[in-house]
Amino acid sequence: MRPDFAHQLVCPEHRASLSLASDQLEEGRVRSGRLVCSENGCTFQIKQFVPRFVNSDAYADTFSKQRLYVRRHFEDYKKDRSGDRLLEISTGFTPVALRQGRTLEVG
Repeated sequence: MRPDFAHQLVCPEHRASLSLASDQLEEGRVRSGRLVCSENGCTFQIKQFVPRFVNSDAYADTFSKQRLYVRRHFEDYKKDRSGDRLLEISTGFTPVALRQGRTLEVG
């Protein structure tokens, strides 16, 4: 995570600003650390450059189920380009704009 990105994030529970406490920087990016809520001090870990806003057990459980589903249907996904047509209509972002800016993957 880039340190200057922290001011664009808010606590998902309190909608308050987050401050960055970085433990490890690598090439100008936060490899590990935490984001701290200004309202009540709740924290969100940064691991492998990615802020984690969900409970790690819940994340692992959900991701494991999703991975199994995708593994079963991967060949179909590789051929399906229907989402490409919906990207700009749904988000307002063109593929060119996504390559030029920041992208937040939310699950």
